[in-house]
Amino acid sequence: MRLAILIKIKWLVLLSGLMFFVYGCTTENQQVLQKQTVRLTHGIDSSAGDVPSYIIKIANATYYLEKQGGGLSSLLDSDGIDWIGFHNAKGSGHKGEYRGFPNAIHKQDGNYFHALNAGTDLSTSVIDVNTAQHVRITFTSANKKWEGQWDFYPERLDFTMSKVSAGYKYWIQYEGVPFGEMDDTDFWFNSANNKKHLINEPFFIG
Repeated sequence: MRLAILIKIKWLVLLSGLMFFVYGCTTENQQVLQKQTVRLTHGIDSSAGDVPSYIIKIANATYYLEKQGGGLSSLLDSDGIDWIGFHNAKGSGHKGEYRGFPNAIHKQDGNYFHALNAGTDLSTSVIDVNTAQHVRITFTSANKKWEGQWDFYPERLDFTMSKVSAGYKYWIQYEGVPFGEMDDTDFWFNSANNKKHLINEPFFIG
């Protein structure tokens, strides 16, 4: 009887140790997953016209980086609201095809780094870094004169124009829909003055 009790106790100790080991591994795995705050996947941005995209999720946002044009087609906040609202329908203008980020190169030795619309020239891309804390994707223009570098971190995105075509200029601009919607109460500014312009007021008056 005493031998049987000792054997039973031994098995209980072994089972307890095994349970602790399994629990410890599970807890450790959960902690690792929590630390993976930058996640890169591949998919389609259906809201933008079914464009192929890198999908990068960080702590407070999800980015859809269109693979052929090299610009953002969607930027979802933590509530799932899209602050860009790009769509590639030709003729949609400021309501779709013009939207994006960084929309950097237009008639400057090409038209690059815009979510792909009818006027965007193609680029190629490579994933340089893909870790839990940092994802870097670099786009190169078809003419090899421009490079745009995207760096995603747990709390932010950095865009760098890492190569500029000699003698040409670029700009960085956001064209989108703050808070996901736009109506007649919205307005715009430009650098010519500090006047508030109603959203339907044309920029060019001819």
